[in-house]
Amino acid sequence: MNLLISPHPKKRNRNIQAGFFLLDKPSGLTSRAALNQIKRSLSIQKIGHTGTLDKFASGLQIIPFGAYTSFADAFLKQDKTYRFTASYGTYTDSGDSQGDVLRSWTNAEVAVYYQKNRSEILRRTQEIQEWKEQIPPKISALKVGGKRQSDLYRSGISFASKSRPMEIYKLQVLQLTERELEVEIHVSSGTYIRKLVMDLSDLLGLPMHVSRLRRLSVGDLGITQASTLQDTCAGNARVYSVTELLPLPTVAVTAEEKLEIQYGRYLPHSYPFKKFLFIDDKSQKVLAWCESTNKKENSSYRYLRVFSVPE
Repeated sequence: MNLLISPHPKKRNRNIQAGFFLLDKPSGLTSRAALNQIKRSLSIQKIGHTGTLDKFASGLQIIPFGAYTSFADAFLKQDKTYRFTASYGTYTDSGDSQGDVLRSWTNAEVAVYYQKNRSEILRRTQEIQEWKEQIPPKISALKVGGKRQSDLYRSGISFASKSRPMEIYKLQVLQLTERELEVEIHVSSGTYIRKLVMDLSDLLGLPMHVSRLRRLSVGDLGITQASTLQDTCAGNARVYSVTELLPLPTVAVTAEEKLEIQYGRYLPHSYPFKKFLFIDDKSQKVLAWCESTNKKENSSYRYLRVFSVPE
């Protein structure tokens, strides 16, 4: 689906009311700031995200706009691949270069440690693949009692962080030097790379922090499919449809059934899918997002979102 949106409001293609951008977010810019730039440049009224990246991080972000912001949560549980660099000598409260320094070593101290423990650094790093749970970092967007952990931490309010399960599917050490460690890692959703490095630092007794972080994939979507922020704001980025990005089963309908769906009425059919999409048999337009239900009355499914209503 190669559709472009004009960056000028008067020239905007009004036939494109919903879709997805795959953005290669640059480092040094918050996810929200990147969204705001796209929103202003393309005069998009409604835009969202499927999981933020830290300001210092770069890489793939899936950005729904228009009615398709309803699908944002559908991407949150997908696994992700990152490439990160952990630099030695400094340990921060956030686990990255943006945090307050809690512990630091001189270059000479780091050099002595590295000469004696290079094999230990490599062994401990490879053992990360065996880790099955993680306590999230204090500085995170997770909420405790309705408030962000990061806000509570910076306000000096103590709180307990609960351990959460995680899965490390693959880990590859790309480079190990006397100054830094570079790793590519494939992890389950919700895994904090910053905290992995903080925990590794604690095990080794070597101050470390994440100095570079790049997201390479989300589920089956890769960074090679993404467009730069500049191209996206200029209206030169590819617009993806929901059926291209979400591996959900689809059900084609007739013209008569299409009208029933658009009015929010249920079809007298039973569908075996947990979640699925209704599409127009001729135009391939997505009509509704549904999920199955155990209720016997009315229908075997319920609408999560109906996308259009006839004029």
